[in-house]
Amino acid sequence: MARARSVPPDPFASWGERTIQPANPGEITSTKDIMYRSTEDIMHRAPSILLAGLFLSGCAQLETPVAPEQNALANITPATAGPVSRPWVSRCDGIAVFTDPTTLRITGTCNITHLGRTTVDATETVIPRPDGLFDLNSVNTYTAANGDILYTTSAGLATLKPDFSGVTFSGVETAVGGTGRFSNASGSATRIGSTRFSDNVGSYEHVGTLTYAASDGH
Repeated sequence: MARARSVPPDPFASWGERTIQPANPGEITSTKDIMYRSTEDIMHRAPSILLAGLFLSGCAQLETPVAPEQNALANITPATAGPVSRPWVSRCDGIAVFTDPTTLRITGTCNITHLGRTTVDATETVIPRPDGLFDLNSVNTYTAANGDILYTTSAGLATLKPDFSGVTFSGVETAVGGTGRFSNASGSATRIGSTRFSDNVGSYEHVGTLTYAASDGH
């Protein structure tokens, strides 16, 4: 014999059946009717409410202003980020020849950090002093492999070697501009070297700091 299926309790039973007399046909007549019609109305309106919410959310994102700081940072490029300072370390080897009693013409090659292999062409004046030393002043042109030029000046002192085979010298070299990435170059380095009289061969080294355009990536 089949068992009778139990009927679940009515969730609105506790609301009672407080009937409201309708003034017009179709009007809400009970608390149950209120619940059912409210639920039905929400379900019908749900798609419209959802679309309206998505539209307003999209507008809010489109109208969000970009902070001025973000715009400024986005416009910065390495080429306009300002100058950089790099070690100025080098060794130069060349020949010094007197073109007159107090002027030397120096030509040679150098290996300079951040320039690589370069050529040097310099004019140096040599002025004897009463104390046996020599005042040195030079104007120097260094040309990098890519054609960029670095201009410098130097000032220092030279002294005869004890065996009179040549001179040793020291001083300070200062960058005074150039071309390409060195157009506004600055900085300075110590300059120490020596020259021998037998073949006019000399060498010198730099240790210092060179500042030039940041567009150079090295």
